Amino acid sequence: MFVLFSRIPTPKAKLDAESGFSRSQAGEVEVTVLDGRRCKLSLSHQMRLREVKELIRQQLQVPAGQQRLLFRGRDLTKTADEPDPRWGSLGVPFGEALQLVIVMYETGPASAPSVRSLKFDLTWTAIPTRLRNGKVTTHHLNGSCLVLDRNGRQAVDFQQRSYPGILHGGHSSIRSPKQSLTVDTAALPPDVRYLFFTLSGFAPGGVTLAVFQDPSVHLRDGVTKATLQSYTASGGGRNEEALVLCCAAKDPTDGRWTVQRVGAPSSGNKSNYDPLYVTVNSLVRNGKVV
Repeated sequence: MFVLFSRIPTPKAKLDAESGFSRSQAGEVEVTVLDGRRCKLSLSHQMRLREVKELIRQQLQVPAGQQRLLFRGRDLTKTADEPDPRWGSLGVPFGEALQLVIVMYETGPASAPSVRSLKFDLTWTAIPTRLRNGKVTTHHLNGSCLVLDRNGRQAVDFQQRSYPGILHGGHSSIRSPKQSLTVDTAALPPDVRYLFFTLSGFAPGGVTLAVFQDPSVHLRDGVTKATLQSYTASGGGRNEEALVLCCAAKDPTDGRWTVQRVGAPSSGNKSNYDPLYVTVNSLVRNGKVV
């Protein structure tokens, strides 16, 4: 008489009852950021999304709560069936690239926004520069908001200081190297989808990113002036004239606004915004800024 025994799988090859993926299935994915940074992650199908975000935090110093991971335009968190899914259930093949969106702030839905008024303080460190004639001058930059809607585009800056729902605070000074824009999200025209906040020179051949020090955006509650988030982009050593610091994008389904870091260099200046519009339009893909 013979007794047949089923083969007991080893722990390494054993299938996880929750996901159906083998623990031995592992590989790499690449994570890219709009400011040019990137990293590679070694993952397994069994890892939880929170573990993946912790690896990103370690490598790119981005808090997990500010991370939105997109794969081919799909937000992996929003499309998952559970809050903390296993990586193998998200449908991202190894060897692929993910886009990391770094969220600075999210308002509530249009029906009950958490903060209606947002103030964007665009700042930099003033750099005294010696001119050819021996005189010393201090650079001033142009802080602007580029508005994209269904009908076209509009720049709000220290000369064109207003747009429905947007107000520019005016010139900077030697003692106050800052230009501010305040956005009332409820007063914006309904077809406005994207607001890009930029720093740039005033004319061709002027200031470049090579002399930008600490180009930053400080996002504040427009009413209480409390700081919600700050971001300092890397601007040194480049010959471009402008920098896209951040973007505010509206979700067309519920009217919620999300402010995210960008940090993308660009050509263009106060005298010619066209190259900046080319840059910001290139950042919008499938309704998302990536």
